[in-house]
Amino acid sequence: MSQDQTRPTNAKTNLELVDLYGWLRQVSREVRTAPEQHAFDFLRTAAEKKLGQRTSRRIRPGASKIGGLDDSGAWAVGFLSDVANRVSDRGDPFDPDTTFAGYHPTIVRIRASIDHLAASPDPVLLIGQRGTGKGQLMRAIHRKLNGDSAKANAIHLMSLGATAETIADSELFGHEEGSFTGASRSRSGALGHAIRSGEPLFLDDIGNCPESIQVKLLSALDDGIVRPVGADTPVSIGRGAARKLKIFAAIQPEALGDLRPDLRDRLWTLPTELPPLRERGLDVLLLADLALDMACQGNTVRPRMTRKVRRQLLAERWPGNVRELINVVKRAFRECGDATELGTDALARVRQLDARFRRHASRQRNERSEAVDGPDHFLTLEEATDLHVREALERTSGNVSRAAKLLSIPRSTLQGRLERMRR
Repeated sequence: MSQDQTRPTNAKTNLELVDLYGWLRQVSREVRTAPEQHAFDFLRTAAEKKLGQRTSRRIRPGASKIGGLDDSGAWAVGFLSDVANRVSDRGDPFDPDTTFAGYHPTIVRIRASIDHLAASPDPVLLIGQRGTGKGQLMRAIHRKLNGDSAKANAIHLMSLGATAETIADSELFGHEEGSFTGASRSRSGALGHAIRSGEPLFLDDIGNCPESIQVKLLSALDDGIVRPVGADTPVSIGRGAARKLKIFAAIQPEALGDLRPDLRDRLWTLPTELPPLRERGLDVLLLADLALDMACQGNTVRPRMTRKVRRQLLAERWPGNVRELINVVKRAFRECGDATELGTDALARVRQLDARFRRHASRQRNERSEAVDGPDHFLTLEEATDLHVREALERTSGNVSRAAKLLSIPRSTLQGRLERMRR
């Protein structure tokens, strides 16, 4: 496993967490042999011997707020309470395909807050690194707002980071007929649709939003007016109780500085921060098992994840968070073939391939840099500028707004440059 993927950690602590997780899985199987009405008593007795009375007495229905315990103790209480709920036919508290699986205290609090986030009329700002589950939380809120009908109604999630400024303006605020080439009819845009339908507006990557769009969005929230592209006069969408507009926005922590302070203050009513995976402890092992279950669908054999692999998974930094973990586990499963164990060899092959691609990308960057001083070719100003743009995008992980700031040019200028580079 590459050094940059592994974080400094207490190996003894990781071993203790792996052993605790193994015990929790074992006792969750054993409880199924107990009478349904005694599931909680069975688990409390088992937990008292293993974890002590202070932890075991917290195991109860609906144990969502657990204070006075460390993260692993709270995790064990949440896990065992949910096991007892299922055995007692009280229903499964979460569906790993549709919301957040895990018992880290912060994740438990976020799951418990979904009803409040969905019901509040105020804007909701979801903050989290890439891959932490901001999109899934938006979908969970969407399902809560729509009930069972949400299975048929797909969420309309607009990614502002992947949309050019001119298109984002039209898509979000609408346009008048003939305002630009191809505008054969007037459109109200996503914001107008949200007002008419009463549905919330879901905006992803709002940190990548151009400042002109931020100004118009702030005007919509504060003054209740929008100006469609090509319109001579602004359109009123109502204010206060008359304005039926609920906005959910997602942003990466490092992009908070890209928001105008006034818009950030306006969206800061219900900020909800999703923790990075490396801080979620035993959630890593649970999510890895769920990823393995997904990978094994349609297969007769489910390989057993070894104790050493679990320790390695806990030791990684996971810069891509849950998305990266799921990807790694699925690829490691394919490396297993017909083996009955998912061991360190399979995980090492996956990580070696990752490291090779990283080295290849690094070598290509170095080759481009060396080309500037090469004896046979002196880069033109155009080529040197393209190289500088690529370096800025690599340094900002493809974030166009942040790359433009790094280059000290307007975002629209950088987008035009990128269009020319793609030709």
